[in-house]
Amino acid sequence: TSDLPEKIFRNLGEHMNQVQTRMSRFLMDEEYEAEFARSEWFFSGFMVEEEWDKLVEQNGDLAMAGLDFYLYDYHMMANDKRPIDVYYEQAKAGKYGKFSKPALEFQEILTETKPIIFTIEECLEEGLYTIKEFFSGESFPIMLPIEGDHDVEEFKGVLFYGHIFYNNTI
Repeated sequence: TSDLPEKIFRNLGEHMNQVQTRMSRFLMDEEYEAEFARSEWFFSGFMVEEEWDKLVEQNGDLAMAGLDFYLYDYHMMANDKRPIDVYYEQAKAGKYGKFSKPALEFQEILTETKPIIFTIEECLEEGLYTIKEFFSGESFPIMLPIEGDHDVEEFKGVLFYGHIFYNNTI
């Protein structure tokens, strides 16, 4: 139905818990260790592992950004698929146990994630910003997880990279 994603996102916390617990099993699977290490190497700009580890210690957000890159941007050597797509196929097949129907639907939405390069144009209200997509020039409102008290002028002219989920959510 057309309001299905809305229903799924109403109970987002419950579905995220179920998905995160099982996705961590996928991420820790020895079968994909080399793929993850390779994606980390690409993401770090081919940095020496010890240097990269120091940077991650100083800024924990880098680890999350690297995981984001691995799941949504990296393509695996064996099958040229993104890890999020491989995980979803395995989850649907029951490799990680039985999921509730909404949790599976939520995972399907995660596979529909699209990369975006954008600039922040204005703050509409706390947490809600107008952004401009770099390639198309399209502007639209979006919730951004910007922490702290920032003036939008600090971000003028800065290109950001992220992933858009259902209903223009990053």
